[in-house]
Amino acid sequence: SSSSSSSSASGPPDQAPRILRIGIQSYASPLWSSQDQAAPFKTLHALRGLLRSSLATCVISIAPHMHTQSFVTKIEHLCDYVISLKSFEGKPPDAFSEYDGLVVIKKLGRVNSLVPASTPDSLTKVFRMGRRRLVIEGIHLGPEEGRSGRTPADTR
Repeated sequence: SSSSSSSSASGPPDQAPRILRIGIQSYASPLWSSQDQAAPFKTLHALRGLLRSSLATCVISIAPHMHTQSFVTKIEHLCDYVISLKSFEGKPPDAFSEYDGLVVIKKLGRVNSLVPASTPDSLTKVFRMGRRRLVIEGIHLGPEEGRSGRTPADTR
């Protein structure tokens, strides 16, 4: 007889497999207070190896303004997907008045593949915050104001 708290990710054969979702906020922030400079990279590399052999996914957030660009680049290199959020802080551009910022896809995963991943039409999207959810949309710019299909010679 097996116990109900089985450590197997797949579970009993008659049930659907369980998927583990891991979220780590402010990875390697100064509050971690590790003296070993390589510890965040070793930890992330080990976590990546564990995730490859399990039914699990992990989302990690870092605050790039708290780290050097070299550190952020190394962390990005160890990740399969890298997404950056950029806020419009205060007054957004006129074309994006209804949005709160940009989502920039910096890296797409190419796990166990020799072929590049399919790239979307645009790697930059816009986002807005709803009451309970984050809405990400493609950028759709209308025609520029003051421009029409007429040329200056047609306006005489």
